[in-house]
Amino acid sequence: MLKHVDLCKFQSISDFNNERIEKVIIADPVDAANRLAEAMRSMHWDNAKWEKEVHHMKNDTPPKWDTHATSDSSPMHPLRVCAAVQPYIAAGGVFVTDGGEFGQWASAGLQGEITMNSSPDANVGCAIPLAIAAKLVYPDKPVFALTGDGGFGYHMAELDTAMRYELPIIVVVGNDAKWNAEYHKQKERYRHAVETELRYSRYDEVARALDAHGALVKHPQQLRETFEHAVQNNLCSCINIHVQGHGTPKFKLAGE
Repeated sequence: MLKHVDLCKFQSISDFNNERIEKVIIADPVDAANRLAEAMRSMHWDNAKWEKEVHHMKNDTPPKWDTHATSDSSPMHPLRVCAAVQPYIAAGGVFVTDGGEFGQWASAGLQGEITMNSSPDANVGCAIPLAIAAKLVYPDKPVFALTGDGGFGYHMAELDTAMRYELPIIVVVGNDAKWNAEYHKQKERYRHAVETELRYSRYDEVARALDAHGALVKHPQQLRETFEHAVQNNLCSCINIHVQGHGTPKFKLAGE
């Protein structure tokens, strides 16, 4: 175990083969974190430009998004799912997402006062643990966790945790039967995709096996009744929804 080494002692980048590494800090982690936090307290953060760009992007969404949000096509567009969840978030609910493509559509298509996402690191699968934490903090609010089918596979057993601690979160699985981020990247770069297909697995049945509530949704007309049932009955739920596999939503900065 390394003892404390001065925070300013760096190893040369030439010692590493990974050109993405800019600096390596060798230090006691607790001391390093404390010193970084102390240094940040004296820094001034000018968020005005960033906030303006975010508001512009959120308010200047492509016109066709409205069509996606109201379409009755099956499988449905991720924005159609967001449109069904939004009333609960607008009424004070909480939503969390992770780093998959469906999670990014949820971040783009939902607006609320209390939200959590996977940060720029885009952690896939963290939505359910985040939702459990959110429910502990906001026990009287409905908490929605929106994740893809790939992301759900990472932490589906945490529904058992939610059940044991009586935390009725609502997990919304956008099921497009593929590792969607990898699928689109491979198609873009190599013109074909390899080993990115999944199955339309019955994740709702997994929830039932853990004594949680499970529902399979294939048509937009089922969304309202399904969500209403879960919220009104305060059920720990997995809502398994067949969705279209779209790539990451795109926004333009002001002036582009």
